[in-house]
Formats: sequence, C-alpha cells, structure tokens
Amino acid sequence: MRSAGFYPTGFQAEFDQLVRKFDLDGGQKISALSKGMRAKVALTLAMSHRPELLILDEPTSGLDPLVRREFLESMIDVSSEGRMVLLSSHQVAEVERVADIVVILLNGRLLCVERLEDLKRDTLEVVLSLPAADSVAPEMPGDVLAHIAFGHEHVWMVRNPDIDQLAESCHTQNLPEPQIRKPNLEDILLAMLREYRRGAIGERTTAAPAESSVENR
Repeated sequence: MRSAGFYPTGFQAEFDQLVRKFDLDGGQKISALSKGMRAKVALTLAMSHRPELLILDEPTSGLDPLVRREFLESMIDVSSEGRMVLLSSHQVAEVERVADIVVILLNGRLLCVERLEDLKRDTLEVVLSLPAADSVAPEMPGDVLAHIAFGHEHVWMVRNPDIDQLAESCHTQNLPEPQIRKPNLEDILLAMLREYRRGAIGERTTAAPAESSVENR
C-alpha cells in the first residue's frame, strides 16, 4: 500500500482491517470500481490513519444499506474514542443516528447550531385546524422556528412552548384544541426549509415592482 509511507506506524494494519470490513478487492484498479466501491476506498484511506478530526461530505453515497449501517456505527466508535467527526449529509436520518451537535445551513445561511438532544427535547410540532381560511391564528407562546399554513391548517415548529397558555388562547378564540407531538430531526428541518422558502419567495415578490419601475423609466 503506497499511502502507508505517508502515515505513522499502524496505518497498514488499520487499512487492512477496513479493507476486510468494507469487502474490498485489493487486486482491482480504482478506475474499474463502481461509484459505491470507490466511496469505500476513499473512506478506508481517510479512516486508516485514525485522524483526530475526520471531515466527511456525503460519505455514505453509493453504499449499500449494510455497509452504510456499519459505517455509521464506526463513526460512533470514532467519537467514543474522543476523536471528532464533521459529517455533511442530506441523509437526515443518518445525521440523527450519529450526531451530537447539529448545524443547519440553508443557502449559506446559518439557521441552527445546537446539541441534537436539546433541539429534540425542547421542540414541539403544533398543528391547529382553524374554522375558516380567514380565521386568525393564535399567538404561539415560545420560540417559533417555523410557521406554515396549509389552507385551514396551521403548523408550527416551536421551542419551549407554553402549552397551557396556548390552550387558553385557543379557548378564548373558540378554536379547536391543538394537536401536539414530538418531531424528529427531519420534521424540524423540513419545517425550517418551508419557512425559509416562503420568506425567499416573499422577498422576490416584494422586489418585483421596484425592478419593473426602474425598467419603465
């Protein structure tokens, strides 16, 4: 293994172990490998020298379900040894399985840096069906991450909501009792994404008349 000369003693033994774990054929050329097999080779090389910081971008792309599960378990092992893994992925369920801290980025905008257990513990999804489309939704007591309306139905993703205060507001306004549940990470992310896109569309719509007025001069 030519790469072994660039790393400390122990690289080759670790590499050989990962080759067996990922079921790689050492006799094949990389150019002849499938996308999934190339991903396995890249992961093997990245992990074999046991780095203190491992930066991975969509590392499970092209991997079969069994190898994906084994890889995620190996990331938990790396973390348990005190080493750090920075994992970028659109596979939210995988992130939820292994992450301690979650960072959410949308179009380069930093929306969230949070310990995953805190984010999930403190966040609730609140669903309220209003009597009519023009009914006024109650003020949501808490830190609202997202609020999306689907006709009569309103959905909030809110941190640390005051459920008693919300129930009182609904009672005062003669609104039905809200439905409340604990969301997973994907639920939270999708709600924030919808909120962001709604805001972006609103900004473009607001800007359009100003652009037209300049062109008409």
